[in-house]
Amino acid sequence: MKGIDVSNWQNGINIGAVQADFVIVKATEGNYYVSPDYKRQADETLKSGKLLGFYHYANGGDVLEEVKFFLNKVKDYIGKAILCLDWEAGGNPLFGVEDNEWTKKFCEYIHTQTGVTPFIYVQQSMMSKVATGYPLWVAQYADMNPTGYQSNPWNEGAYTCAIRQYSSHGRITGYDGDLDINKAYFDRSKWNEYADAKNTQPSNEISNAST
Repeated sequence: MKGIDVSNWQNGINIGAVQADFVIVKATEGNYYVSPDYKRQADETLKSGKLLGFYHYANGGDVLEEVKFFLNKVKDYIGKAILCLDWEAGGNPLFGVEDNEWTKKFCEYIHTQTGVTPFIYVQQSMMSKVATGYPLWVAQYADMNPTGYQSNPWNEGAYTCAIRQYSSHGRITGYDGDLDINKAYFDRSKWNEYADAKNTQPSNEISNAST
């Protein structure tokens, strides 16, 4: 499947007009930042019939504070969206230091509280450093040239991942600007399986988390 991921850099984007099977929306960062357009972007994704995901950009702070902050903001969508941890170097002093430990605690908490198995987004060179047992969303670009969707992204098959982000300069019909573009190596049915919450309601701990 073909898809995009968006943040407040794409504030106001008309999701329904963009060619995509799925959209992964930035919801939160650290324990303080909420993407201003995330709810509108998410609701438009669902309304347009596209598959929805959310991601949290880690700052490497207190892991429980960050994961609770994230879940509190996306709790109304649990069961409707895949959940992802964005683990990268920018603003994250633990990147390259506590990759396995931090990502494991974050993902285990999500799974324990919601029943959802989260994804981990990480650059290709660090994919072996993060927690195992979770589907990987791997970033690796051939270059920074503008491109549309590619059936066979550069270096495809050199490693295994669930989703591949292969450009940050994607140009897709329906949006006049750069987009992160991705290829998912599974179908709609599997996406919905990943999103399925085994618990019917988020726990009280999520509901009572700091806003």
